[in-house]
Amino acid sequence: MVLPFSSRDLKTILLIVAGQLLLTAWALSLVVSPDGISLMWLPDGYLLGVLLLLPRRLWLPLLLASALAVFTFESLTTDRPASMILLFMMANIIESWGAAWLYSSFASNHRKLEEFRDLVLFVLVCVVILPVISASIGAWGVVSHGYSESFWSVYRIWLMSAGLGILFVAPLILYVAHWFKQLNRELLKNQAPLYIVVLISAMIVTVPAFVFEGPHNLLMLSLFITIPLLIWSSLYYGLWGALLFSSLLVITTVQLSALGIGPFSATSQTSADAVLKLQGYLASVIVASMFTGLSTEKLRSIRERLELILNTLPYGIQENTNDGKVTYSNPAHHEILGYPEGDLIGKRIWDNEISEEASNRLKGYLDYLVKERPEPEPYITKNIRKDGSSLWMKVVWDYQLNEAQEVQGFISVISDISDSVAKEQRLQQAAEVFKSTGEGVIITDRDTNIIDVNQAFCEITGYAEDEIIGKQPNYFSSGKHDRWFYEDLWETIKSKGHWRGEIWDRRKNGELFPQLMTISEMTDDQGEVSGYVAVSRDITAFKDVEQRLEFLANHDPLTELPNRVLLIERLQQSILHAERNNTLLAVLLIDIDRLKTVNDSLGHAVGDRILKELSGRLLESVRADDTVARISGDEYVVILQDVGSVEHTINAVSKIMSVFMPVFKYGQHEIGVTGSIGISMYPSDGKDFATLLRNADVAMYRAKEDGRNTYQFYKEEMTAIAFERLFLENAIRKAIQNEEFFIVYQPQIDMPSRRIIGIEALIRWNHPEQGVVSPGKFIPVAEQTGQIREIGSWVLRQACQQAAQWLEQGLSFGRISVNVAGPQIQQAHFEQHVRQILQQTGLAAEYLELEVTESFVMQGIRHGVGYLHALRQLGVRISIDDFGTGYSSLSYLKSLPVDKIKIDQSFIHDIPLDPNDMAITQAIIALSEALELEVLAEGVETREQVEFLTRHGCEQAQGFLFSQPVDQHQITMLLSQQ
Repeated sequence: MVLPFSSRDLKTILLIVAGQLLLTAWALSLVVSPDGISLMWLPDGYLLGVLLLLPRRLWLPLLLASALAVFTFESLTTDRPASMILLFMMANIIESWGAAWLYSSFASNHRKLEEFRDLVLFVLVCVVILPVISASIGAWGVVSHGYSESFWSVYRIWLMSAGLGILFVAPLILYVAHWFKQLNRELLKNQAPLYIVVLISAMIVTVPAFVFEGPHNLLMLSLFITIPLLIWSSLYYGLWGALLFSSLLVITTVQLSALGIGPFSATSQTSADAVLKLQGYLASVIVASMFTGLSTEKLRSIRERLELILNTLPYGIQENTNDGKVTYSNPAHHEILGYPEGDLIGKRIWDNEISEEASNRLKGYLDYLVKERPEPEPYITKNIRKDGSSLWMKVVWDYQLNEAQEVQGFISVISDISDSVAKEQRLQQAAEVFKSTGEGVIITDRDTNIIDVNQAFCEITGYAEDEIIGKQPNYFSSGKHDRWFYEDLWETIKSKGHWRGEIWDRRKNGELFPQLMTISEMTDDQGEVSGYVAVSRDITAFKDVEQRLEFLANHDPLTELPNRVLLIERLQQSILHAERNNTLLAVLLIDIDRLKTVNDSLGHAVGDRILKELSGRLLESVRADDTVARISGDEYVVILQDVGSVEHTINAVSKIMSVFMPVFKYGQHEIGVTGSIGISMYPSDGKDFATLLRNADVAMYRAKEDGRNTYQFYKEEMTAIAFERLFLENAIRKAIQNEEFFIVYQPQIDMPSRRIIGIEALIRWNHPEQGVVSPGKFIPVAEQTGQIREIGSWVLRQACQQAAQWLEQGLSFGRISVNVAGPQIQQAHFEQHVRQILQQTGLAAEYLELEVTESFVMQGIRHGVGYLHALRQLGVRISIDDFGTGYSSLSYLKSLPVDKIKIDQSFIHDIPLDPNDMAITQAIIALSEALELEVLAEGVETREQVEFLTRHGCEQAQGFLFSQPVDQHQITMLLSQQ
């Protein structure tokens, strides 16, 4: 046989039945009336509570098991007839089952009493209606079996007993089940005061009862003393407190009364009257406490919801008294002012005002409100947060009145409107910017009708505002853009929300002008397009500058000729043209000879005027299809297209050379300049622009080597020379790193005494592969590349160090003479560099002589004198080397801070065979004597030269006649021998 319930269900039923038997036994012990009716029939309330907790499928088996168990128990423990017990069982089952079914059918939650509606329903159905049925059956059973003659007396007691049992036990069962589900340490901790009060109350009731038997005033007083405690339990702990405390009261009172102890015992009154009084007292206590507890829970729930609302509101809520003391402040109010929760309670509302003046103003305003009671009006105020930052708040407030309608305080709703204020300020700023900005602004509606423009737009277009409002932007159309341009513009705005670009419009006077414009959508709160705003800038001036910059990017700013960038582009086009038409093309690279001398002597302004005039002459000397470009300070490139033949090229070059013949006149100055021209031909000398320019450059350098003011066609051997020059540049750099340079020394002789009066330090280069490289090859390259500075510094240091060693050895050598190149002297703070070397080597300045070339002094005459004076102030002697080759001016020569002139060996070499050289040498010696300068002859190789020089007053010389340049050991030996 398969049961409709599980074994677990069976265990549950058996446990429930066991509990009911215990309650039945206790209820039978509470029989005090002669009718055999218990003071409070607990099993029915117990069974009802259990039925409400169990699923309905277990109701029938539980009711049958309960009836069987109770019938058996009462049959064994009482002398009641079986028929009477069966009637009692029928009444109890109808009462429990009917109450459970009706209540569970109509209650919102039949497993927990948490609504007033459910509590009222419970009392009416379970405590009143169903006990009426049960009492009717039970009273009839008692009377019909002869146990009582008064039906109404039994009926009243039964009705109160059944109702009291249900009222007491059923809610307790439901709440205990709920309490166990929530049970935890925190719950027990919070409810500990309740349990303590319950124990104390139990003592208050039971102790006097056992001291004073029967009815007594103190016993009555002890019962009523517990009423305030019952109320306290209901108010603080709700329905659970009410049920728990009333349970204690019911149990103790009923049990004591059954024992004949207490104010409700039958000592001084009839048993029926005592029972009814007791039942009435207990019913009133239980009902009152339950409704009080449930009311408390409802109020607590409402309060919790209200607190939750106040705590989650984004607005600050504040209550304060008439004197400004804060009595309530929700978390949002604390957060707005930056205080930890609770810190604002007790403060004054003016404590966070922006200034003391504002605080006093708020105090006066509060007094005014209390006395005059004007209508509440919101206001905006600026306050200070705890961290010192300021904020704007909007305060909406109202009065709090007492029963006499007097002001007892204020309640305020506070919102932080700092963002709104800042937004409003930004809007005001934007409006001001809109009016005052220099950029034109148009605002349209969604149909692109203009609704507003600023003053700048009116100034840009020339229209007045009333001439524009209501029109559409195409009113200013220039006609320069096609339909596709505008379609693309609007498509971009629709897809991206904005467009930015250049657009041409028309002013009121008809003038077209370019604008840089940004058009953006404006949207409303729903994200729908509400209009458009266009911000534009007149870029006419920018376009002019852009065109100028574009011109300068391809042209020389001084001469307005094409620069290297445009030259390369045109040369590539010319090469393509020559290739297609099988014609010749000539590339001329022109270098202006000695332009630097003009700049240094007369200034760059004069040099610039020469370049501008020369550029005009060059343009006039070529055809319109040819190109003249300036690619550097003193270099031009000319492209001659379709030259026909080399002879035609020569004719064109001759015409170009002729532009240098007329002198350039500037004020009182007549300046003559020449040009050195290198020529490369397409296709024989190269088929790309780089090769043609490189080969023309090589040819130009050959023209310079041939004496300048001439031209040279490119030849293949010139490339070898150029490669040699490139090789030297790289080799010099490695030679410095690898220490391939060394110093030789040549003595300077006093010819009458044949004593050494000076030594010239000369640099030599021993290349690991090329052997000894002539200084005539690498010194010019080093000067042009700037490497001479590092080389010269090394030579100067080595020479000074060697001279210092000779002095330590006690050797007399006069002075050590070192050649310095122009780039060395021109470098910043060269004199400081010389001083540093002298200090580091320990050589006194009087033992050092620096030789500068005549050409440097004359080319850099404006600055050269300053350089030489700075060196002279160190105590260093200055001599002019290679004198006679630099076209010196006597007027400049006498102003130079020099001590010696060295006659160039080119004038000494042919003495006494060449009378011109003899005359020049004699003139230089006479000039030196007139200027009181020492004079030394270079390159002396014969005794005849010595005789000529000494006869005419030159007593110092150096050359192979006396000694070739020798190394350190040999020169030291010569010094030690004299």
